[in-house]
Amino acid sequence: MFCLLLAGAVGLLPALAAAPAPYDASTIPKQMLSQANAVVRLQESITEVKDIDQVIFRYKEAITILNSNGAEYAQIAVYYDKSRQLKNQKGAIYDGTGKLVKKLASADFQDVSAISNISLFEDDRVKHYAPQVNYFPFTVEYEYELRFKHTFYFPDWQPQKALDIAVEQSSYRFIAKPGFETRLKENNLSAPRKETQTPEGNLTEWSTRNIPALKSEPYSPPAQRFLTRVEIAPVNFSYEGIRGKFTNWQDYGKWAYDNLLQGRDKLPPTTVATVTDLVKDLKSPEEKIRKIYEYMQQKNRYISVQIGIGGLQPMKAEEVDRLGYGDCKALTNYMRSLLGVAGIKSYYTEVNTGPDKKNYLPDFASAFQGNHAILCVPLPQDTIWLECTSREAPMGYLGTFTDNRRVLLYTENGGVIARTKRLAPEQNRQIRTATLTLDEKGFLQGNVETRFEGSQYDNRDHVLLKAGKERNDLLKEIHPVNNLEITKYSLVPHKATNPALTEKNENKGRTLRQPR
Repeated sequence: MFCLLLAGAVGLLPALAAAPAPYDASTIPKQMLSQANAVVRLQESITEVKDIDQVIFRYKEAITILNSNGAEYAQIAVYYDKSRQLKNQKGAIYDGTGKLVKKLASADFQDVSAISNISLFEDDRVKHYAPQVNYFPFTVEYEYELRFKHTFYFPDWQPQKALDIAVEQSSYRFIAKPGFETRLKENNLSAPRKETQTPEGNLTEWSTRNIPALKSEPYSPPAQRFLTRVEIAPVNFSYEGIRGKFTNWQDYGKWAYDNLLQGRDKLPPTTVATVTDLVKDLKSPEEKIRKIYEYMQQKNRYISVQIGIGGLQPMKAEEVDRLGYGDCKALTNYMRSLLGVAGIKSYYTEVNTGPDKKNYLPDFASAFQGNHAILCVPLPQDTIWLECTSREAPMGYLGTFTDNRRVLLYTENGGVIARTKRLAPEQNRQIRTATLTLDEKGFLQGNVETRFEGSQYDNRDHVLLKAGKERNDLLKEIHPVNNLEITKYSLVPHKATNPALTEKNENKGRTLRQPR
């Protein structure tokens, strides 16, 4: 009887509807498809603080790629170095119905150096995989584990990595050993965090569901203002064998000054003598700064060198002086040291670069809010900001790369939040005058003069470093007009308080259609 009943039950199975596969694209809610090129189906992050110098981070994600515009989100790339070890990396590829196509083992990921093309040395590496899939939709699932040998910073939680990605579900769990203190910065949460005491320590959880994709719009505020995001910072920490504590920017800046800059401003006697001689006949601080800045620009070139306390510490000034190169940190510290010879006080400054103008958060101190270093030189009447990696930038000119944003100054008394210079709209002008003649045979000739002021200086400053064929090829890209020949060209910088460039070119050419 039992066998007959079982057989009957088995016979009924084909008539029952099979449950859809977890990553079946047809189960994505319609409202999640609007404006989306990809949809995160599942995202799980877990950070566990085992000790002051031992942290484990586990991550799992499944993302469905809807079309070719979202193909870039299918690539898997996990970075690691000597302070963060990569473990247990694996993944899988599923077709549009959620059927498994391929399993990914650790050997399927390419392990290569992650050194950038502007760096002389970095110890970063990346294990990456790019699916070779020629149909849509499909889903990439992957997971990995990172083991950090420090507690200086922790991975953030930002479920939506780009505006055109929708998110079905995402969660973040942070487990801290008993007694380990943290600080939080929460933005745009859909639900409050949950806090629980567990045998492993203090558990804090965040989760969210059904975040729609958004359309990118010109002049919209930075994404950090409206996207869901959680940042976690330690109170006590260990980094590269150095322990510290901070709860605000003053504490952080004091730690950075004492451990990253202190004692790294020594210069050879010959360089001290050279700088002293350069400024001996100059009266005003502005004249001295300009003379030393131009000396620094002529003497050095920019090369990225990511070494020294996790890439945070600049090379010693005497090493930059001897080698004639350095990265933004090294050149900024070197310029600070040169000004010190002339008795001019200046401050090493962290800044976040780019057109989005990301600001340091005044109420939340944490590591790596910036990605670049510049120099602040406060004077009684004004403050001069110096971009130390450019060989052509006028003194005090930052451009759209670092202008008008909150930054962090390292001082001997601690960190200070300040704001870089803002150029008013009327200072950013591009004025062009053209005198051209077209004869009856279709030949065109004449002169064009353009003046680039303020932030428009960026439009041509890169041409200053080019010459010969390299410059001619660049000018053809800048002026892509068929049959046009630039017979004479000049570009003159005016490195005043409000810098400008004057471009003059003489042109001749022939129209495409000739008269009969």
